[in-house]
Amino acid sequence: MKPLMIFKRFVLVLLGTLSLSQCTMLIGSFDECEQTADCWQLYERNDLSCQEQQCVIHELYSQCQTIVGNTDSELTDDEVITFGAVMAMSTPEGASNPRGEFRSKALELGYGHFNQRGGVNDKEFRVRVCDHQGDSEKVAELTEYLVNERKVPLLVTSGSQDTINASTVTILAKTLLISISATSPELRGLNDNGLVWRMSPSDALVGKAAAESVNVPEQTQAPSFGIIYISDVYGDGLQNEFKKVYQELYPGASVSSYSFQSNDQSSIDNALSNIKDANPSKLFVIAFSGDGSYIANQLASNANLSELPRNCEIFFADSV
Repeated sequence: MKPLMIFKRFVLVLLGTLSLSQCTMLIGSFDECEQTADCWQLYERNDLSCQEQQCVIHELYSQCQTIVGNTDSELTDDEVITFGAVMAMSTPEGASNPRGEFRSKALELGYGHFNQRGGVNDKEFRVRVCDHQGDSEKVAELTEYLVNERKVPLLVTSGSQDTINASTVTILAKTLLISISATSPELRGLNDNGLVWRMSPSDALVGKAAAESVNVPEQTQAPSFGIIYISDVYGDGLQNEFKKVYQELYPGASVSSYSFQSNDQSSIDNALSNIKDANPSKLFVIAFSGDGSYIANQLASNANLSELPRNCEIFFADSV
């Protein structure tokens, strides 16, 4: 075995030992790198970052180890075309998040299609996915790591709040940001120089379409609506757009809206109780799958809504 390779292996073993003891390992000289890619080439590994001209293991790397597309561990991220993604791959408790798994499989399907055809200029695609575990406050930090440390040219996000949080980093870095599901009208107001894109229609259109879909026979009073919605930029935006258009179409129509906090059953129960008191003719539920399932079960058991009219129609947003 070559002396240089023996030395490298010794350094890597020492690096792993010190990382377990929560120490920061400084490798080599005090000016061994100018950028993170220098560390990848010098030590032939992907988990290092260049900080103050020294190669160290970045504290966020452990949250960014899901790889789709080219998964060859022998290739560093700069040897393929590497994009980044920030999504909730797991729950706050560490359990697998089905929505995140489905999204990563969709990315794998898409980029796998390109890789089967040779990629671009003989380079295949890879997407490094960082897991924020359902905490949107972590999105900007993980985006900073992918964009400014790992220099990904494109970042993929999911929902509206994640996308808005990520955009605070990507716009400044002039990095392209593409959301697969953000719908908030707030995205229209970003000063992004054309660098923030989304693949889903705005809630300005969805809310309008939902309001116009309500069938109200001529010369009859428009039915009253109750809305229970998740308290975030998505829920706020969709319920506002629906309420605005519905009351423009039917002036004087009653619309009662009540918000709830995500993953908080007592908050949901309180919203359902308020809806019961409002006694609407129709109900619009804006939630994600976990909360939506709980709400659907509550509605089916009639636990909180026994006083609603028996023919009360219930609509669920497509996020459920």
